[in-house]
Amino acid sequence: MLPTAWKEAFHEDLAIIEAQQKVFDADPNYQLLAIGADAALTYFPWLLARQGGGEHGASSVAAVRSLVALRQ
Repeated sequence: MLPTAWKEAFHEDLAIIEAQQKVFDADPNYQLLAIGADAALTYFPWLLARQGGGEHGASSVAAVRSLVALRQ
């Protein structure tokens, strides 16, 4: 039962993400606004870099920073 629930949740998220992308594509000048809920996206790369980043630290930090940049 649980794997089915995961698939349903994924497809619900996918539908929302695809709808958001259509809105962004319709207005390339649209700027996303960072909100308090995005704080973890800002904190995570800092924390990862502070702890040495582990095996994939640099690439993980770069990936998260690019996500944060998209939201700002």
